[in-house]
Amino acid sequence: MSLLLLQACSNSVSTKEDPGTTHLRITLPEDGHVHAWVENAYQTKVKTVVNRYLQKGPYSFAIKMEDKKGKPLPYGIYTYHVKTDTLSHAGTLVYSKPTNNY
Repeated sequence: MSLLLLQACSNSVSTKEDPGTTHLRITLPEDGHVHAWVENAYQTKVKTVVNRYLQKGPYSFAIKMEDKKGKPLPYGIYTYHVKTDTLSHAGTLVYSKPTNNY
């Protein structure tokens, strides 16, 4: 069995009040505990996405790019991790300042 993970997609930040959102989409092949989180470049956990038991199937989790106090995270490269009882996956998330080139 394998964990089907669709790449996290970063959205641009338009204002200080909107720290931006990215979505992590996964499909679980079996029921079980799922722990997903985001780490900064120093391998420090900055955001817990989910940490609970889930049934098999597709899921989409919105990740608001802010810390526990609601302050926007700095722009940069982050790593997201998804771990179940039997599977794990990690990937890169680039969080960048938006451009106004329309």
